[in-house]
Amino acid sequence: DSRNDIFVANGYLRRVLPGVIDAQDADGLVVVLEAGRVLAGRVVDDAGTPVAGLELLTYAAYGGISHVSPSQRRLRAERAVLGVAGYGQCRATTDGRGEVRFSGLPSGDLAVLSLDPGWSIVESRRVSEQDLSVLWTAQRQLGVRVVVVDASTGQPVERAAGTFGLEVTFANGEEEDFSQWVGRGKGEVSFVFGPELMPGLEERVLTRVVFYGTARSGDGPRVSWRAEPIEDLGGATGVAEVRVEVEPQASPVVATDIAQSEDESGQTATIEFDVRYGDAAPFEGELDVRWRAQGESANEDSARAKKIGVGRYRAEVAAGDLRLEVADRYASGSLPAWTGDLRCIAGQKTLAYVTLPRGCSATVTRPAGWRGEWFLRASWRPPGAAEWRGSWGYSTDEASLGLTVLRPAEWRFELRRDTALERDPIVRTVSLVEGESAIVE
Repeated sequence: DSRNDIFVANGYLRRVLPGVIDAQDADGLVVVLEAGRVLAGRVVDDAGTPVAGLELLTYAAYGGISHVSPSQRRLRAERAVLGVAGYGQCRATTDGRGEVRFSGLPSGDLAVLSLDPGWSIVESRRVSEQDLSVLWTAQRQLGVRVVVVDASTGQPVERAAGTFGLEVTFANGEEEDFSQWVGRGKGEVSFVFGPELMPGLEERVLTRVVFYGTARSGDGPRVSWRAEPIEDLGGATGVAEVRVEVEPQASPVVATDIAQSEDESGQTATIEFDVRYGDAAPFEGELDVRWRAQGESANEDSARAKKIGVGRYRAEVAAGDLRLEVADRYASGSLPAWTGDLRCIAGQKTLAYVTLPRGCSATVTRPAGWRGEWFLRASWRPPGAAEWRGSWGYSTDEASLGLTVLRPAEWRFELRRDTALERDPIVRTVSLVEGESAIVE
């Protein structure tokens, strides 16, 4: 079989030309790449001030590149563009006026991500095919950048891996510790902590944050690190910078195919899931699977399971002892995912029995007289409780917004014409019952 030779340059459409490298003559080979679709825009902060020097990644909206680690976003993008079934993407950096230009983009909707752990794109993260110029809003976040260098040479390592945790102090004096994230990268690993990781965070003030974790090179030993505190009584933001010296990896790394799993060993296993609701009825929706290796290896990844029968699904995962999370793809986040520990042997198939909560759904209609994009924030509370829990934000330019796989409970929906939380919203409340769907007008 002729192999696929893939030619890629940032800002140009990728080309796949099977076997041309092996077939080239003595005069060499010239490959012409096209600039393709162009997207321009400007990035400002919450106050409308241009954000300069911010590196962004634009890619096909279905790409699945998003990750809590910006350095791993970059790795995933590189793997995706070099895969046989890859897709177009472009990296670009804003200039002094906050302006940015992308080219070589695919058709269809696009997604935009920040590659800087200190910033997140909070508005216009999705770009339609009709958009030629976009105004993006970026928001400062808390993050950490860990530069991982070889202790003997002082040079950044090629395969860096890290774990991340943080100690947080809130304005009311409460303290919490979070330590559940991982990331990888080339020469560095980074992490961004924001409301998407902790619903309701935007409604609390963090006055002191200390990042900590471990770093290593490839399969080498882990080295612990701890960053200097980030402190601000008005709300802590910014990026902690850390330099960690590590021993070279324990064994040489063998180059692996781009489509291979991202775990260090490169070995994969198959899990077949038998998925049912609590009343034993088979689940028939779309299934997301997330796994995290246990023990010394802290690798984590996720995949969309393939449906192979009624209530039956299959997914390729990393081999080893795994902590699994399985959830309906369209779950809102208010219902917990199924979790379980499973030993998965490389090249073999393992069966897992999963029970999911059925949940309920709601369709919220746009208020009369409103036009264009509108915004909704949702929260819930159990019967008899006084305080609302959770905080999920949505936006749409459609006449209604459908929310599925919600927790059966009393729900509060705040509707706004824009994202300004200080403005009085239209509030609608409804009690949702398991297995039922409600229209909220």
